[in-house]
Amino acid sequence: MKFRTLGRVMIATLLASGLACAAEQEEGGEAAMQMAAPDTTAEALWAHMEQAGYAENWTLWPDKGALYEGTEPHGMLLTTYLNEPALEALTNMAGAMPVGAIVVKENYMPDSTLAAITIMYKAEGYNPDFNDWFFVKRLADGTVEASGRVGGCQGCHAQRADNDRRVPASPGGEWAAAGEPQSLPATQRAAPGPFWLPQSAGLAPPGSSRPCFSRR
Repeated sequence: MKFRTLGRVMIATLLASGLACAAEQEEGGEAAMQMAAPDTTAEALWAHMEQAGYAENWTLWPDKGALYEGTEPHGMLLTTYLNEPALEALTNMAGAMPVGAIVVKENYMPDSTLAAITIMYKAEGYNPDFNDWFFVKRLADGTVEASGRVGGCQGCHAQRADNDRRVPASPGGEWAAAGEPQSLPATQRAAPGPFWLPQSAGLAPPGSSRPCFSRR
């Protein structure tokens, strides 16, 4: 009788241990899926995107696909990715994207050669005058040519104040052509220069009046 009781106790203990282990593994998996938000530096944001495997795991802008035709002020060909918070806000036609939303635009030359990657990341409290968007321009060779409250980017996106500084508003919407840069606070103004190509390409001088990108 004692052996039988001992055996039941051992079985119950093993089952409890197994359930606890499974719960820990599930919690660990969920924690791994919920990656910590990156800092507002180009390096931290890029590391976050690489860890997430944005090109494999994030969603292309709905109804656009890869290498769709670009318009001013971006590249001739574009591929745009959205992380989950950005995608959910877009598909639900939310008036604004939530903190943590990331929009990644790959800018390509006419021959489909990658020229630069431009990123919008919404970080809480980072940039209150501009809906908390943090901008990055990263060249194909990994050089960060601009980041932060980039005057050229903000000059273009300032036109879309009614749309959380995004272009376009809807999943299948058309990308609006950039107009002239809007007036910004002095602390946020910067020489725009070309953004989809390196400044060294000579396609537009660093002090160019072109608002964000040059396609010449």
